[in-house]
Amino acid sequence: MTKLAFRPSLAATLLGGVILFAPAAADAQSLRDRVIADIDGVLKKGGAKSVSHGDVTGDDSNFVVKDYKIVREGDGTEKVFTAPTTTFSNVAANASGGYTIGSIAIQQITGKDDESTLTVGSMNITAYSSATAGSTQISPFAEKVGSLKMADITYSEPNTKFSVASISASVDPANPNKGSASVSKIMVPVDAANPEMKDIVALGYKEIAVDVDSDAVWDEKAQRLSLDRLTIAAKDMGTLNLSFAFGNVSQDALKQLQAAKDDANAQLTVLQSFTIEQIALRFDNASIVDRMLDAQAKAQNTKRDQYVTGLSAMVPLMIASMNNKPFEKKVSDAVAAFLKAPKSIAIIAKPAQPVPVAQVVGTAMVAPQTIPSVLSVDVLANK
Repeated sequence: MTKLAFRPSLAATLLGGVILFAPAAADAQSLRDRVIADIDGVLKKGGAKSVSHGDVTGDDSNFVVKDYKIVREGDGTEKVFTAPTTTFSNVAANASGGYTIGSIAIQQITGKDDESTLTVGSMNITAYSSATAGSTQISPFAEKVGSLKMADITYSEPNTKFSVASISASVDPANPNKGSASVSKIMVPVDAANPEMKDIVALGYKEIAVDVDSDAVWDEKAQRLSLDRLTIAAKDMGTLNLSFAFGNVSQDALKQLQAAKDDANAQLTVLQSFTIEQIALRFDNASIVDRMLDAQAKAQNTKRDQYVTGLSAMVPLMIASMNNKPFEKKVSDAVAAFLKAPKSIAIIAKPAQPVPVAQVVGTAMVAPQTIPSVLSVDVLANK
């Protein structure tokens, strides 16, 4: 049984205690002990079975916590996270009753369960600013943190192994509602002996190398949330780009989404109040489409151009159930052009006026064939 769910629990366990906690009101407790207690408390509230640490040295401004150990349970197994050294620098109380931390540096994080091992060489957080007790401030970004970076990450379990050079996220110092994130050099070795990788092996890949970058901003005044780019670039495969912009995204709506995080129906209700301004999805081929077409043609003992002709002829039949002849032709023409010369293909929805999500949901229920017209969807190949 795969334990890939093990990785998100690292973020919940280690980041949650640093980024998401709201400290208790100030009392006679030292600032150093207060910070540690806040982290321990939220880790437990977030699902940790136990939290412990060794010696604490230093003063309220700069201190080091030795041998953090967090134990979590889930999926019928126990997950243990350890960090031998966690250093807090430039800690200071602020006028609002919270505190700021210049940097938090965690070294050599290790997470293990009965089948998998995760290691993180280092995790560094800068410019942390805590919320005060009872704070109602909300943002779709982690406005409490200037930047976060994890480096030298490895993960292994039976039949699965990969490494990541770094994961980073930062917030614009001039705009706490504007942020970026990236994942650098996700490296997955291709194991010819692993039956789950036989298709990748057949395409001639020796490794899978991926980079991810994103930028997003929430304009509170305009009530607009936009993902300016989410780029997933796979070496010698291709690059996928996604962007979107939604309107009517108010602070109240974000609060409601946060409150409904465990209720999909309630979340959908909130999302229906948003409007769609634009959505764009684009794929730029590097070589994976060529390799796939060559492999399929070879498997059918035919030439690639003949295979492409036959495949293109099947597309209209495959999408005939859409019951929207003009859009079907648009899709068929674009797919045929892309298969013939696979450079890029894009789907763009950009209505003349923002369209409420509720209208799209309603249309999908009674007249789904009209959605492309409602959203002014276009399909473009090699442009």
